[in-house]
Amino acid sequence: MTRDLDNACTQIMNVLSAVSGIDSFQYNPPEIVNQDKTLLIYPEDGEKDAAPVGTKKGLHNIAIYFLKTRQDLGKDIALLRPFIDIVPDKLTNEVGVDPTTGATGGQFSNSIETFEKVTYKFEFLEYAGAQFIAYHFTMQNVKIIQTGV
Repeated sequence: MTRDLDNACTQIMNVLSAVSGIDSFQYNPPEIVNQDKTLLIYPEDGEKDAAPVGTKKGLHNIAIYFLKTRQDLGKDIALLRPFIDIVPDKLTNEVGVDPTTGATGGQFSNSIETFEKVTYKFEFLEYAGAQFIAYHFTMQNVKIIQTGV
């Protein structure tokens, strides 16, 4: 299962890499962040049913942190604010249907069936010895498409 979860997180990173304005993308938080605007993605928590084979379901919450080194608080917040819409829109487009064309999203290269919602929270962080501001997005109740047992 972790292989499928790792693949899903990598595919989320690939989808968000199309967003302009992000300098670096990291799956699993590194010890040091060397870029001004960095996106971190990692499994935050989850649950797995103890149901009979064929009916098991695992749901995961996946953290997406958009970090910006703190330099000028007002300008930094203004720079990050548009991502409140951009990040959830990119994510939901992957599992939705375009009402005008009827086209379906790519389901993160067929790694995620669906998810419940995207939440966000603004944070001040000290990370790797540096000061950051961040939006902490969480994809909640992500249902991973399992390729193995």
